[in-house]
Amino acid sequence: MEKRICVKCGVLFIKTKSKGGRCKPCHAAYSVLWYKKNKKRILKKRRDRHLTVNYGITSETYESLVKKQKGPCVICQTSGQLLKGQHYTLHIDHNHKSGNVRGLLCNKCNGGIGLLGDSIQILKRAVKYLIERGSSE
Repeated sequence: MEKRICVKCGVLFIKTKSKGGRCKPCHAAYSVLWYKKNKKRILKKRRDRHLTVNYGITSETYESLVKKQKGPCVICQTSGQLLKGQHYTLHIDHNHKSGNVRGLLCNKCNGGIGLLGDSIQILKRAVKYLIERGSSE
């Protein structure tokens, strides 16, 4: 085990591969500051990767979908779910068999369609049920 002196605080510590020239507390403090400084870039990269891996689209394609449908959820016309008090987001609705992106929906509408198995027949029966039993509208 190699012992080193921390370049930040001067404390003697046992060197590990991940810490470099800093002791554990100094490395942790540095990591927090680095994350705060780079948070927007990190989150954008994470989001871009999520869109590409799961749906085969870029963040630019997502933004063009928002503009194309003029913002709100196509089904219920709400602006989506408030994400951590910062902004509204719409979920990507896609065909589970083909993988094709159909549009952007709020969390509830996207989940509802998914839970009903993307089945037009089941959705028609659900509409019929609501009409016959009296819906809230």
